[in-house]
Amino acid sequence: MDRANGGVRRAQILAASGQLVRRRGFTATRMADVAAELGLSAPLIVYHFRTKDELMAATLAAEAQGELERLEAVAAAPLDPVAKLSRVVHLSLGAASVGDWALWIDAWGEGLRSATMRDHLADLDRRWLAAIEAVIVDGEQAGAFTVPDPGASAERIMALLDGYGVQLVRAGSARARQRVLVAGRAAVGEELGVTLRTR
Repeated sequence: MDRANGGVRRAQILAASGQLVRRRGFTATRMADVAAELGLSAPLIVYHFRTKDELMAATLAAEAQGELERLEAVAAAPLDPVAKLSRVVHLSLGAASVGDWALWIDAWGEGLRSATMRDHLADLDRRWLAAIEAVIVDGEQAGAFTVPDPGASAERIMALLDGYGVQLVRAGSARARQRVLVAGRAAVGEELGVTLRTR
């Protein structure tokens, strides 16, 4: 199999695996299920991903890629720092993020059993943290935020977003999810001494 075709096949496998994982979860999704979804033989899945752990970790990375690219685009955008931070919170806790949070929560559970998943989660967390810290540093340089340690503030904000993300998944109605967003916005703003506006 040449490299170009191999890359296409790998992308197809990850897309099918992502759909299955979002429906069934990481634990319940088998390599054979992914093969059946694509009408392929199970050994072909093993050719591209030696183990289920490898496939599940790569699936998480592929599913999270768009989310991370949106976050990094906001962090790099030429916006007022407070407005930029508000967009980060909305991207993280808006109603559209519920499915992504469910995926992350499931991945955290899988990471308790899989070192491969833990490593991928750590890499993805570093990208999230770097983007949040970049927003804080830009705001500090512009005089919008005054924080003694941008890195520590970024870590606390990420922990806040993780906690509110769990609440968002548990919220049973649009109104409850809106309350989570409002609470998350207030908590992140308080960390940096600003009031975050609604979008």
